[in-house]
Amino acid sequence: MQHHEVHKHLPYDISAASYRLPLKKITIADWLVKAMADDYGDHDVALVPNSVDTEQFNAPPRDRNARPRVGVIYVFAPFKGLDTSLRAIEIARAQFPDLQVTAFGPRTPAEEIP
Repeated sequence: MQHHEVHKHLPYDISAASYRLPLKKITIADWLVKAMADDYGDHDVALVPNSVDTEQFNAPPRDRNARPRVGVIYVFAPFKGLDTSLRAIEIARAQFPDLQVTAFGPRTPAEEIP
């Protein structure tokens, strides 16, 4: 499990019932282990955090960029926090006017969103 997919736009009884199935659950985050215990009474959930094989994926040390840069996920799902990210960029640009922003996501940026 990578998330707790019980949302207002989904039928709650079906979504929540899937977490009550008598299956061994493996998740990537402590908060999901806690949610399974607190919300569903399942105290036998394995935690396997996301990780990177640094032997295969690595880069040599490098200097900082001449211009500061931040990355942001460009997804409109409210829980992903795009509004918070955009506000943080506004605040950061007050101190770093040349701040570069790299956005990634499943959609082309909308004209109405900077």
